Amino acid sequence: MARKLLVNLVGALVVCILLLFSTNAAAGTIYAIDFKVANTANYGALQFSVNYSAAPGVIGGEGAGAWCTVNSGLNAAGSLWNADPNLEVAVIKTSDMTFPAVVVTCYFDSTGAAPVANNFSITLVDWSSDTTSTPPILIISSISAL
Repeated sequence: MARKLLVNLVGALVVCILLLFSTNAAAGTIYAIDFKVANTANYGALQFSVNYSAAPGVIGGEGAGAWCTVNSGLNAAGSLWNADPNLEVAVIKTSDMTFPAVVVTCYFDSTGAAPVANNFSITLVDWSSDTTSTPPILIISSISAL
C-alpha cells in the first residue's frame, strides 16, 4: 500500500513539474500520451521502443529521467530510457499483470501542432507469458493536452 501511494505521489509530482514547464514561454504545449497493451492477456514482462522522430516535439527528460510514469495499477516495476527521438520501455510483473491496460504515460512537449498517434512508431522488442502465445498489441490509447 505504501509503495503504491509513493508511486502515485511521484506521478503527481511529475505532472506538477510538467505543468510548470507548460506555462513557461519557451515551452510548447504538454501532452499526456498513454501507451497501452490492447489485447486481453497476462504477461510477465514486456519491452518495447517508441520512435517519435515524426512527431512535432519531444518526450521530456533524458536518459532515465524520461517524463514518463509506469501505470501504478499494473503491478509492475519499470525501466525507461529516453534518447531523443527514441524511448525504451521495459516492465516486469511484481504480481499478475493483466491487460488490456495502459503500460506507461509519457509527457510530450510539442513545438507546434498537436501530436497524433501516427507520429509514433511502436516496436515490440521482447515479451513473456505463461498463459498465451499471442504477442502484446501495443497502441497509443490517448493523447490529451494538459
